[in-house]
This record gives sequence, structure tokens and C-alpha cells, in this order.
Amino acid sequence: MLVRAVVLAAISQVVRCIPVGAADAGQECVFGGSDGVARIGMSKASCSSLVISAMEIAAGETLDLTNLREGSTVIFRGTTSFDHAEGGGHVFSISGSRINIHCDQDCTLLGPGAQALIGGGRSSSLFHLENLVDSSIAGLNIKNAPAHGFLLNNVQNLSIRNVSVDGGAGGGTGRGAAGFTISNSSNVVIDGSTVRGQDGCVAVDSGSNIAFTNGLCSNGNGITIGPAGRSTTTTAISNITVSDTTIEKARVAAIQVQSDAGGSGAIDGVTFRNILIDGGGASGSGIVVNQAFDSRDQTLTPPNGVTIFDLRMRNVTGTVGQGAANVSIRCGLGDCHDWSWEGVSVTGGGRAVDCVNLPKGVSC
Repeated sequence: MLVRAVVLAAISQVVRCIPVGAADAGQECVFGGSDGVARIGMSKASCSSLVISAMEIAAGETLDLTNLREGSTVIFRGTTSFDHAEGGGHVFSISGSRINIHCDQDCTLLGPGAQALIGGGRSSSLFHLENLVDSSIAGLNIKNAPAHGFLLNNVQNLSIRNVSVDGGAGGGTGRGAAGFTISNSSNVVIDGSTVRGQDGCVAVDSGSNIAFTNGLCSNGNGITIGPAGRSTTTTAISNITVSDTTIEKARVAAIQVQSDAGGSGAIDGVTFRNILIDGGGASGSGIVVNQAFDSRDQTLTPPNGVTIFDLRMRNVTGTVGQGAANVSIRCGLGDCHDWSWEGVSVTGGGRAVDCVNLPKGVSC
């Protein structure tokens, strides 16, 4: 009996040492060169770690990283280059659960240069993230992205940290090129990231519990919430926080909160905190809230539609150019309410002449 007990105890210790799921752990797979796109599509199901090393992605090609194994890691190594196709699709398409995407040492995702940014490609994106859950992205260095650096749709619980999206080759003229465009997503944190020379820095079309913090937005259209009410369905945007961020050289406005005239839905619980606005000689205004974003006649009072409530501004300061508006607010009657603004001081421009239906305690 003593021998049997000793044997059972030994077996128990061995079982404890076997990693759970070891038989299905997959393997590390390295992909590179001009044929990497084709090879990764055939092999990704058997790989738990996918290393993308010095890959070349031709115009119109998509690196298909959808439906990755749960818990997979995607590692970028060296320079991955991609070409530009007018109106083309996505360069990287990623979906899955518990996916970890990061840079190994120094890595660069390099686009074809200024022409792609100036020429267009509105419908394309570098990273198309859809149905991505409980995942993380860190340390990526992107130069000359197409229309969207990151296009997020139906994403939940995503952390993006220390990412750079640089469209500087286009001289800040990247038509339709946004750093991060977010829709139908929740619990997204973008921290310590930089967007330069894109059309927009961050655009939240719809979603909830989204944060952009410790960021830099330079030479673009700043940060946009909305426009809500654009489609026939109700648009919901709630619990959005932008904090500890510098917005410089905005061409339209540093901060925009927008809805289309007569649309349906709500923008609720949006906070801008510790924001520095540096006009830097650009033409953009400071803070713009517009409930008739789609109207060609910006002198008309917006009709009732989307409500914007609990809009909080805390310590939002800085300067804009002489021809810009410091603050511009155009609301439908009673549609903007329960706002809380403290420590808001934007100077250098003028007073907007079209401010209408301002909520209590807020001035242009």
C-alpha cells in the first residue's frame, strides 16, 4: 500500500507539470518576402505565434489574419512594406479572441509615400479590426497609412498602447486619413499613442467606454465624436474620455462633437480633460459642437434630433489662429443640456457669430 501511495503521488506531480492545452499549443511560424501573404493564409490555423518579418504586401493584397487561434501572438519584425491601391481594401484584417499584437525590437510598417496620402484611397485601411475581443496591440510604428490607420468595428476589450501613425509624408494633406476610426465597439483604451499628418486623429462614430489618453494629435483634424444620427438607425455614443493629450495644428478644429440635423440617437457622457490646444498657425478652431454637421447652410438653427448631454470639459486650454473661432456651439432647442465646463480657456481666435441654443453655464 505504501508503494502504491508513493506511485500515485508521483503521478500526481507529473500531471501538475503538464501545461494545460499543450497538445494544442501550435507553433511559431515566420512569414516574409513577397509570398508571405499567400503562405500565411494557408498556415495560420496551425500557428500560435505568427512572426511577420520583412514582408512585402502588394497593392490590393490583404494579409488575412482573421479567425486566428485563440490566444495567438502576432509579432512584427523589421520593415513590413505595403503598396497603395486607390479605393483598395484593407492591408491587414484581424479577428479573434485574446490576440496579442506587438513589435519585436524595432519594427516599421511602411507605406509608399506621399502620393498615397494625397491621392486618396478613402475606403482602405491599414489595420481592419473586426470581431476582435480581449486583445492588445503595442509598440507599432506606422508610416504613410492609407485612409485609416486603425479601423475598429465590433471590437470589445482592446488595449492599444504606444502606437505611432505618421502620415507626415503627405505634408498633413492625407485625404480621409484617420489615425483611429471606431464604430460599434466598447471598452477600448488607446494610451500613449501619436497621430501625425492624418485627416483625423481619433474619430468615434459609435460605441461606449472608449478612452484616448496621453496622446499627441498633430497636423490633422483633431478629435471627433460623431457625427451621430447619420444613418437611419439610432446612434449611441456614450462614456468617451479624452485626457492628458496635446492637439496641435488642427486644420478644422481641435475638438469636434457632431450630429447630423434631425437624426436620432444620443451622445452621452463625453469628457475632455487636461487637453492642450496649440494652433501653431493652422486654421482650425478650438472647440466645435455642431448639431447640423450635414447642413450646407451653417447659419440655420439646427432642428431637434440627437441629444448631447453630460458633455464635460475640464482644463481645456490653448490658442488658435486669428481667423478661427475659439469656441463654436450650434444646438437644436433643448437638445444640448447638463453640460459641465470648468477651466476652459481657448484664446487667439474670435467669438463665433453662429452660436445658438447654448446649454446653461456654457458660453462661446
